[in-house]
Order: sequence, then structure tokens, then C-alpha cells
Amino acid sequence: MSTSTVQDSIRRQITIDAPVDLVWRLVSTPGWWINDGEVFEHDTTVDGDTTTLHWKGADYPIRTLATDEPRSVAFQWGSGRSDETDAPRTRIDFTLEQTGDGVLVTVVESGFAAYADAAEATRTYGENVAGWEQELAAAKTALER
Repeated sequence: MSTSTVQDSIRRQITIDAPVDLVWRLVSTPGWWINDGEVFEHDTTVDGDTTTLHWKGADYPIRTLATDEPRSVAFQWGSGRSDETDAPRTRIDFTLEQTGDGVLVTVVESGFAAYADAAEATRTYGENVAGWEQELAAAKTALER
């Protein structure tokens, strides 16, 4: 059963005044967005196209789906859930575009409408709307130093 009452995707943008290769290095790192509003290097293990991030006693497997350096990268993850095998998965797409003001970073996280549990979809969607605001602001702060 899908949850038609929840929007399927979150789309956010931010312009970062930094070289595109520096922005690419960050956004192409699986799981960089998993933090408390400050970008830092995580403890990770890699197995093929899956990077497992170890943080606060939990493991977060993040699968890299596609890369087009330095323009776009796509990941799949348990949307804030750890390594539970039945956790719903969402897709995160980052695109970079050089502008006169820096690099326009667009993030789209999609897949919320496919959650079987409407309450979980609504909660996760709301948390991630706030989360992307925080994470993109953290990226801007870290990269514009």
C-alpha cells in the first residue's frame, strides 16, 4: 500500500561560493549529510557500491547509484534509519551547476510516497525537510571557509 497523502519528494537548493571540484568532493561522499549540522569525516566501510557509515552506535548503508563527475550523483539509503533490512529506501540526487555566484547545489530526495506506513512516511518526510535545510547550510559553511 502506498501513502498517497505524503509528497513523494523534497527539493532544496543552495548556492555555495566555492570551486566546483571542492563542492563535488563533498556532495559525492556517501552520507556526508548524516550529522548534527556540522560536516565532518565519518567512520565508514566500503563494499562495492555500498558505503556503510558508522555513527552514534548505528550503521547506515548508502548505495551509490550513479555518478557524473562533477555534475551529478545519486544515492539510495534508509532515509535516516540504520541497517534494518526492511527499512524503506529513498533516493537522493545531487546536481551541481556553475553560476556567476558560485555553485548551485540542488538536492532531491524521493520515494516517500512508496512507504507502506503513512505515519512513518509523514514523520520521515517532515524530519528530512528540516534536515536538508540544516545539511545544506552546514555544507555552505564548511565549503566557504
